[in-house]
Amino acid sequence: MKKPKRTTLVLYGLCAVIWTFRVILSIVYQEYNYAFGFFVLNILTALLWIAAFIKWTLRYHSGKDES
Repeated sequence: MKKPKRTTLVLYGLCAVIWTFRVILSIVYQEYNYAFGFFVLNILTALLWIAAFIKWTLRYHSGKDES
């Protein structure tokens, strides 16, 4: 698998930050009182974006370019 481009890494990081910010705002505005299912879904999505960002960061910094 090829080494990911830097733009891919930046986009994954941006998505992780935006979704984490969304979860924080949900906590601040107590969204979980009205729609607990969507709140849990937002948390899971934020965790998935963070995990994907970490995975691609490790692959980017591994230094290997497997063709």
